[in-house]
Amino acid sequence: MFRSECKQQYDTKQGLINHRRWCLVNNADADEDDNGVDLTAKFHEACKNKQHKIHPKIAVPLPEVPAASFSNIPGDSPPDLPMQVDDIPPSGSPAPSLPMAPTPEPEATGRGHHRKRPTWKILQLLLDPPAPAPDLEITPPDDDTTPPPGPAAPTRTPDHLLRSAVTPLQLDLSSEPTTGSNPYYPFLNSTVYGITNWMWSGSPLKSIEEGIKLVNFLKLDQFNKADLKCFNLVKETERLDKSIRSGTV
Repeated sequence: MFRSECKQQYDTKQGLINHRRWCLVNNADADEDDNGVDLTAKFHEACKNKQHKIHPKIAVPLPEVPAASFSNIPGDSPPDLPMQVDDIPPSGSPAPSLPMAPTPEPEATGRGHHRKRPTWKILQLLLDPPAPAPDLEITPPDDDTTPPPGPAAPTRTPDHLLRSAVTPLQLDLSSEPTTGSNPYYPFLNSTVYGITNWMWSGSPLKSIEEGIKLVNFLKLDQFNKADLKCFNLVKETERLDKSIRSGTV
């Protein structure tokens, strides 16, 4: 173990040496030499002189300020100067504008841009340019090749007089049946009356008893299958509502 003057202990000699460099107790007696001169102040003075030698201060002369033509004292007016009347434009007329000089174009300096040429290996890989298309000679057509004019358009179309065989026959239900000629008014026939009556009578959710009632109606002679070809329950319901509102039922 190594012990310093300030009673600090260090394991190595180098640690003791490093401590003595900055220890205040060890350097207290070394601040002054035998002549009583402060060594620290002497060291700083030497460093300062060295800096002056490396970077000497150069005196820069200040520019001379021209004397003012008149003083800046408040209330002191500048001297009267003669006014040139010719330079003032007349009132109401715009001041003449001087033509601006054109801006010169920048000139290229140095060597121009040199384009690098492809090597012969790259040129061998390139395809040959396509040959120009040959000029086609356009000859006028002969008189015999001109097609003859077509027949004139028909003046009438008789297709609306024919009935297509595919179109099914439809009954005209737009006419309202009369009360005296039809006992099932406002319905067209007994078949329409029976189905509409079964639909809108009884409970909203049909039961087995109401289903049996519909089957019994289909077995009657009043039911005709041909009457159901153009049957529309929505249209028959609207017709029933219209008859109820008018009071004819």
